[in-house]
Amino acid sequence: MPASLSNVAIEMFRDTFSNVYQGAAYLGDTSLSVYNCVGASFQWPIQGEAAMQARGAFQSQVPVSDPGYEQVLTTYDNWVLNIPVDVYQQAELQVNVLGQLGKVHAKSAGRREDQTLINALAAATLPAANIIADGGVNMTVAKLRQAATQMDEQNVDPDDRVLIINPSQLSALLGEDEPTNVLYNMNRTLVNGKIDTFLGFKIVTIGERQEGGIPKVGNIRSCFAWQMDALGRAYSMTPTVETDWNPNIQSWLTISRMRLGASVLLPKGVIEIQCDES
Repeated sequence: MPASLSNVAIEMFRDTFSNVYQGAAYLGDTSLSVYNCVGASFQWPIQGEAAMQARGAFQSQVPVSDPGYEQVLTTYDNWVLNIPVDVYQQAELQVNVLGQLGKVHAKSAGRREDQTLINALAAATLPAANIIADGGVNMTVAKLRQAATQMDEQNVDPDDRVLIINPSQLSALLGEDEPTNVLYNMNRTLVNGKIDTFLGFKIVTIGERQEGGIPKVGNIRSCFAWQMDALGRAYSMTPTVETDWNPNIQSWLTISRMRLGASVLLPKGVIEIQCDES
């Protein structure tokens, strides 16, 4: 969307980006996040669990427990979006350049942040019990109940649980009674056309995206449920935007950039739910 930006618009553009960006990412608050990381990678420290032991005889040596520690490595990817704005094209376009370019940069950054988390979920090695087979059907309440039960059995924190689905899975769930019946769900799902929460999961619906979206192989879509502490995102560079003048092409370069990575930290807190969309 080439057009020229005045010096005033350039200064305003940074503020517009910051304001618009906050609403661009659907998964912004669904993982642990660290910022201003340095180096080529980030190491997440993970502490194991420990059980109390019997005290033993009076005045005896107190038994020592070692909960165990490990680290999960997250590497970074570098991302950039460059939209040249030719100074001579201003007269040809009757558009709100400031608003439109702000939305393009913000939404692109937000989608990429989401995709970084989704890619980490798809790349994780999960326990076999945490993979729910498609069974020749799309998303069902039974699958969600199985996912919730599996998390409960593994003592996964009941708070801050998230489920990402495609509109195909949303449609399948809206066709069942429990998500739309006020006896099971107080949200007016049939009126609103969406399901926000169900069985303890915050449900986020993500459509097809050029970044990849929720992975699909053939007719099988792999949706994911997780608890917030099970997923971590590390920023080496948070999303920023700049405008630079390039006299060689007589254009402003509106450039946004970021450097980040993500990893599954606690595989027991992640469930893959395979859904047949055929």
